[in-house]
Formats: sequence, C-alpha cells, structure tokens
Amino acid sequence: MQSIQRMIRNLFNRLLRTAIKFPFTNKPAPSNLSSSVIHRYHSLQEILYYNNDILKLIGELEDKLSGDKLFGLDFIKGIVGKITLNTFQLIKATNHIGDNRYDTLYAKLELINRDIEQMLDVSKTPSTQATVLPYRDITRDMLDAVGGKNATLGEIRNKLGLTVPDAFAITTYAYDTFIRENDLYGKIRKELSMLDLNNQLGIESASQKIQSMIEHSTMPAGLLAAVNDAFGALEQSAGKPVRVAIRSSAVQEDGFLSFAGQYESMLNAGKEDIPRAYKQVIASLYCPSAIFYLAHKGLAGIEQKMGVGCMKMVNAKTAGIIYTKDPNDPGSTLLLINAVMGLGKSAVDGTATPDVYAIDRSSGQIVNKRIAQKQSMLSLNPSGGILKTMLSGKNNEPCLDDGQILSMAEKALQIEKHYNAPQDIEWCIDDKNEFFILQSRQLKFSSRVAKDRKKYDGYQILMDKGNIVCPGIGSGKAFILKDEKDIARIPLGSVLVAPHPSPALVRVMDRVTAIVTDTGGIAGHMATMAREFNIPTITDTGTATSAIADGEVITVDADSAYIYRGTVQSPVKPKNTVTPLMKDTPVYEILRKVSRYITPLNLTDPMSKEFGPEFCTTIHDITRYCHETAISSMFAVGNEVTGNEPVIKVGIPLPVDLYVLDIGNGIHGELRNRKMKMENIASVPFHAFMKGFTNSDIRWWEPRRIDLKGFFSVLSSSATRVLDHENPIGERSYAIISKDYMNFNSRVGYHFSTIDAYCDDIKDNNYITFFFQGGASEDVRRLRRANFLTGVLNALDFSTDTKGDRVMAYLRKYDKGIIEHKLDMLGRLTLCALHLDMLMTSDSSVDWFVKAFLDGNYNFELPNQKKA
Repeated sequence: MQSIQRMIRNLFNRLLRTAIKFPFTNKPAPSNLSSSVIHRYHSLQEILYYNNDILKLIGELEDKLSGDKLFGLDFIKGIVGKITLNTFQLIKATNHIGDNRYDTLYAKLELINRDIEQMLDVSKTPSTQATVLPYRDITRDMLDAVGGKNATLGEIRNKLGLTVPDAFAITTYAYDTFIRENDLYGKIRKELSMLDLNNQLGIESASQKIQSMIEHSTMPAGLLAAVNDAFGALEQSAGKPVRVAIRSSAVQEDGFLSFAGQYESMLNAGKEDIPRAYKQVIASLYCPSAIFYLAHKGLAGIEQKMGVGCMKMVNAKTAGIIYTKDPNDPGSTLLLINAVMGLGKSAVDGTATPDVYAIDRSSGQIVNKRIAQKQSMLSLNPSGGILKTMLSGKNNEPCLDDGQILSMAEKALQIEKHYNAPQDIEWCIDDKNEFFILQSRQLKFSSRVAKDRKKYDGYQILMDKGNIVCPGIGSGKAFILKDEKDIARIPLGSVLVAPHPSPALVRVMDRVTAIVTDTGGIAGHMATMAREFNIPTITDTGTATSAIADGEVITVDADSAYIYRGTVQSPVKPKNTVTPLMKDTPVYEILRKVSRYITPLNLTDPMSKEFGPEFCTTIHDITRYCHETAISSMFAVGNEVTGNEPVIKVGIPLPVDLYVLDIGNGIHGELRNRKMKMENIASVPFHAFMKGFTNSDIRWWEPRRIDLKGFFSVLSSSATRVLDHENPIGERSYAIISKDYMNFNSRVGYHFSTIDAYCDDIKDNNYITFFFQGGASEDVRRLRRANFLTGVLNALDFSTDTKGDRVMAYLRKYDKGIIEHKLDMLGRLTLCALHLDMLMTSDSSVDWFVKAFLDGNYNFELPNQKKA
C-alpha cells in the first residue's frame, strides 16, 4: 500500500497545482433526516462522478489506440496518473457507501499500478534533458523531446537518407526551463482558466496577455549559450555565415491534429535574432487561432510543449507542397505536386495560386499539368527577412520540368511508404537544383468525395470556377472578410468569403458553413484545416469578394465548384478513412501494453458468481464493480425509512398510501396541509414516474373484471398465510427523492416492489433498477404476473432476471429523456400490475396481457368492453 499511497499523494499534489478541483464536500446530515440514507446518497454522487470521469479518460486512451492520432510518452504518463487517482477516489467512495466492505480493491489497484509502472519506467524510454539537439541525433521516437516537426524531419534525414537542410532542435525540456525560470505556468493557467470560447474578443485579449508575458521574459543564460554553440556549429559546417528559419515544433504538431499554420515561424533570421524569434515561436502556442484549435480538439493549451527548429535557410528558386494522394479523392491513383516560384511561403499561406502537376502513382507518368499565371515571387533579403519581386516575361512558365516532377514524386512515395500513410510534404529546390524536404505530415482527407460535376436546375449560378479544397455543400448569408481583424464579427451560420486563404480562419471554422476565397490552391495551411474541420471550401475563384454581395444568401457547392444564389439542398455522401499514423512505433507499443491493464472489461454480468473484487483484473473492472455496488447499496435504502422519519404524504388519489422523504431538493413550492401535489415535485425521476403512476387512462378506482378462480385463490392463499403467521408487508409505501434520484418502495398486500433510479444530464450517470416479488394468490398466478412484468420490461429494453415470482430488471446509461420516458412507463406498469394475478386465467393469456399493455389498453378490456 505504501507505493500506491506515495503515488496518489504525488499525483494529488500535482493535480492541485494544475487547479483540478473535486466538487464534493462532506456536509453533516440534518439531524431530522436519516443520516445513513443521506450519507449513501452523497457517496453515490461521488461514485458517479469518478466513474464518469474514468470512463471519459479510458475513452481518450482507446481513441489513441486507433493509431490515427499523434501522442507521446507524456500523454500516456499523464492519463494513467489521472485514471489511477480517480480510481483510488472511486474505491474510497465505494467503501464509504459499503461500510468498508470493499477494501480489497485497494490491493487490486496496487497490483495493476505496479505492472503499469514497470512499463512506464523511464530507464526503458529515456527522455533527454538536453536543451539543444542536432538533427543528426533525432528520430521520430524522440517526439516528446523535440516536437512533431523536428522528429519527422530527423527521421527522414537519418532513416531515409533524403536531403533535409542542416538544422538543430531546441527541445521541449528547454521550453519547460524557459517557462519555469520565468515563473509563467501559473500566470498562463490563470488566463486560460477564465476563457469563454464563445467570446472571440475575450480569446484575443487572453492571447495578447499570455504572448506579451512570454515575449517580455528573459531567455535563460544556459539555454542561450547552448543555442549559440549550435548556431556556431551550423556555420562551421557551412564554412560561412548562415541565416536560419526558426520554426515551431509542438509535441502534438503534424500528427493527426495538424496545427497547420497555427504557430509562428521566422524566416531568414541571424544569430542575433534567435532570442526574440524563439520567444515569438513559443508564444504562438497561445495565439487566438491556436487556443481555439486546441480547445475544440479537446486539448488544454497548458499541456502543450513547444520544441523549436532552427534550420539553415535555402535560397529557393521554386518550392511548394506534395500530396501523395488526392485529398478530395483518396481512392484515385493521383499524386499532386503544387509549386510556386521562389520561397514556398506563398504556397502554404495561400496568397499565390500554384502550378499543379498530377502524376499517376501506378505508372509513374505525368497525366496533367495546370500552369498558373505568376505575378510575383518571394526571395531572401541578404540583410534579413523576405523580398517580394514582381515577375515579368515568365508569367506562364512552369515551375518544374518533367525530370524534377518525376524525381520528386519518387521521393514523396518513399516517405509515404516509410510512414505507412499518405503524406503532405513541403519542399523546395535551390539555385543549384538540389531538392530539400522541409516538412512532412499525414495528409488530411475530406470526409466527402467530389464526384462528377453537376448543376442543380432552377438556381442562378453566381460563380462557376475555383479549386475544390474540401467537398461538401454549405448555405448561408455571405460575410465578406476585408480584414482579419473582423474575424470576431463573423456571425454563426455564415458563408465566409475572403480575398486569400489564411490559417487564422480556423477560429471560425465551427461557425461558418462554407469558405470561398479569391486566390489559393488545394494545398496550404488553411486547406489542411478546412479538410480537418470538414468545411466545404473553394479557393482561386478570382473575384468572389466582388461578385458576391455582403449579406446575400448563397449556396457553396464544393462538390462541383459552383456557387448559387439562394439555398440548394444536397444528399450526404459517405466518409473516407485514413491509414493509422502511430502504429508500429515504440510509444504506441507502450500504450498498447499499458491499455491491457486499463481498458478491457471482464466483469460484464452483475448476476454472475464471478462478479466480485477478486475477479477484477483491470481498472475498467474495478470501475464497473464499484458502480454496480453503489447502485445495489442504494437499492435497499427504502427499507430504512421508518414511521419516525419526517416524511410528507402525497396528496394525490392513488391506490397506495404514499409518503415522501426528501434528501435534497426533490420538493419545491408551498405544501398545503403538509401534502404534496404533482406541481410540488422537483425530482426529475420521481416526477417522470408519478406522471405514469397517475396516468388518467388507467382507471384503477373502477371495478375490474376478475376471474373468480383468481379471486378465490387470493382469499385462500391469504388465509393460508395468516395461519402460517405470514402477515401482509404493510400499508405504507415510501419514495426517497432528490433532484436527480428516486427510490420508490411500493408495499401492497403481500407483494413488494422497488424502483431505484438516477436521472440527470450526464448519460453515463443514469440508471433504473426494478424489483418485484410476491402476491396474495397461489404460486402459479404469481408466476404469471412475474412473466407479464418480464415481457413488458424486455419490450422496454430492460435487462431482466426472473426467478419464480421475483423479477429483477435494470437499464443503464441512457439519455435523460429516455430515462424519463422509461420511468413514466414503469409508473403505468406498477399501477396496472396491481391485482393482475386475479385476471390472468392461463399461462397462454400472459402474452395477450403484455400486448394489451404495450398497446395502451391499460385496463385490459376485451374488444367488446372498451369504452367509446
């Protein structure tokens, strides 16, 4: 136990430092209520909270097991720590509700944790404490240490032997050192904790504060010295002064989540520029679009770590992007090369329309060339920064010759084969015709595939040209974005029309129905983000910002590259799939092994003899056992209510004498004469149940047709039970309620019924448990009623277990509305089942009574008896 206690204590302290708070406090129970019932109810709420949180974390872990999403060892350690701490708290709450009968679960958790700790032993997966690493020492397994972009380029350089510019990485350990020594963690966390993602201006304000804090901080002396030494090594290798590109390389970057264009880069920087550029790059972790992106992908910004790449600048004469498959039709055999003159910045940010070369992957032949008109190019300024040069006389010349195209395609397919996934590759060619890889990441596909171009009759076409970036159809009022400063003003449901693509537009990709731009190609940062968010997008329309009126209702058909006036409907098309990214990597193998002790569920049947603590072999097993134990413990609370409790009588005409014990906000409004009416019921599950229990279609007060044999069976069985000294259960029935909880005990004659239910907005918390046993008639008639109840409950989707005249049934993890409906039906069933044993004359009649109930014939009238 010492190991787990030490681990829990460390985890708990760490979580406190990251401002994770637990919502439960132990409030003393009011002296006039049953302290045992209230104690168990609060423990139940704790158990539901921790159970729900653990299941969400298990879901995150299983999501990574798909292999589609990039992650590192830090992710595994972090999520295992949270799961273990929550499981410890869950066991603790379960022992509270069960009077410490389940303390053997601690030992089970200790054994599981011991095995997991061995797999996560840092000696097996060492992480560097170096602040700087040259690319020659980097592979993709070092993602945690250097970030996604650096790890990928190191892999391509060292494992594939392809040309990558000489470079070094400033590590994530250096980032931690910078943030820690400038005392920024708490300040950043404070700003992020107050964010409202629906408030664009608030996001901008928080972003400015965080970035300003970082940019005005001091670069640690040791880090600066290490960077200067690495820069000197670059110059020594080149044999002359060099300038560098300082590029982001966050841990999560360039994986399943691309972060395309979200982070800062500085091109053509000198040695003296590095401290300022480094701070700008790591500050871009918290730019408005990155904050939005992280939050909408379920990632907290404070958990991100930024590596930085310092790469020798290449004086590119042409550059661009390679897609090893067509992102809009991955089933095709095409590889696409996008190219612009000069530096590739204008290709990735979408400000230039590139040449596009299509190569057949199977034959290796060039099948199509689309040469763009070129107006300008970007090049290096010898004194730093970028120069824009206007072109004349070369406007229509291709950027690449056939030999370059085919050679590039071959190298791109080599990278795709190595990563076992289609790639999005940035490249350049220098003035000596040497080819360089600048970046590679998994290609993002659209969830729709554009098929043959077609028109919709009866609609006016506003525009009929452009590049399909992401297929789909979107309608709404056009918003003409003249300045990116106006992004915060874009209304929900708009069609965004902009002069140029921009990765900053990710901030509104959850708000707009489509995007249209004047310039740009199918490649670039915004194009990647549009496909990731599945936003129908058309670029390079030429004149969209002038041809479309601001506020005009339009439809963007990005399946066929048409823009219509008004609204057009279109059928939904199937989604595509992508090849897993992380599988076969060492870190994925660690996750897979760790998951064996967390995710499998072996305890599936609560009725089984093997449903117990001794059979728990995974954390999921422990979670399931604790959850079921809590529900079982609550099931019996109705028996604890006595005549001495301060209960309230239900003042509604009912066939039972019903009293209510409120243990937490289950009643509201004024009670007249200490009697509750329907309008006083604040308890969600109790109100739903009473809605059915008071259903006006069930005329319980009227004489029912009865079978005389059944009637005499009740009389004789009752007499026998009196002679055997077996007395009726009692006249009073009780309901224990809170805002989200109900335990209903019906005690009528010789039968006993309990319904225990929890119903709130969290689906995983919700459940219903039903129990019925007994009756005053002979055994065969009680069995018929049990079979009737089982038939109805099965039809209502309950799982049932029937033994003799005892019926157990349960329903788990349904939405609130469905739980309310089921409780309504249970209220009707409870009312209809009263004295039903006297009506069913044979075993074969049971099916008729089940069907009658399900058909709404609650009084079980024969066809010729029904009232008009």
